[in-house]
Amino acid sequence: MINLSTAGLRADILHETRNFFRSRGFLEADTPLLAEKVIPEPTIELFPVRFSNPYGGDRELYLLPSPEYWLKKLLKMFPETPVFQLARAFRNREQSGRLHNIEFTMLEWYRPGSDYRDIEAETREYITAMADSAGVMIPGFRSMTVEEAFTRYAGLELAPLCDDGEALRRVLAERDIFFSPSDDWNDLFQRLFITLIEPALPSEMPLFLYDYPAGITCLARKKRTDPTANAGNSTGRVSSLPTATRK
Repeated sequence: MINLSTAGLRADILHETRNFFRSRGFLEADTPLLAEKVIPEPTIELFPVRFSNPYGGDRELYLLPSPEYWLKKLLKMFPETPVFQLARAFRNREQSGRLHNIEFTMLEWYRPGSDYRDIEAETREYITAMADSAGVMIPGFRSMTVEEAFTRYAGLELAPLCDDGEALRRVLAERDIFFSPSDDWNDLFQRLFITLIEPALPSEMPLFLYDYPAGITCLARKKRTDPTANAGNSTGRVSSLPTATRK
């Protein structure tokens, strides 16, 4: 059933989002939803589709889980140009609900020459601007390292787990968290994170988590001062903008 109030809020957010980034010199991109290749992310299931060409044969394409693939090609062509996109994104094997859906809207932006601290500051400005436009008060923001989150919410030291799959397996077994014998380090870390850490994170205000283990590359570079942690990159992402319908 269509909720007109939510539809209006969504339209306002999209309008204000475009104003926010255009006023900062960003180019709005409109990239394809399909691609022959994708940037591999082990925790994301893709939607494959079959393209049938009567003159050139069939080939498999993918509905993209984010606009990242094409945006980075665009950045290669125009390396000095900040870009943003409001894109449809598709992720298979997702449950439909308040936090997940198989199809959703993702805002993604890139600011060349910036680091993750710059993007954090810009994200704070963006969230504040959107809240102001909707008449919502943001009580503040919090920042926390992944190491701090592991210590505070799981009573675990992160460093010994950063490159040790067997240590992760022991922790998961001790905490009765299911894992598969075929899981690699990334799979094991994600299972531990979403089971113990994510549900315990404070939700009363927006939270920035940074300094993820280097094993979770996500196309980020390592920190010069700590080779076990990612320094992030010049990417900003906000997903799951309010939808006008609910199933």
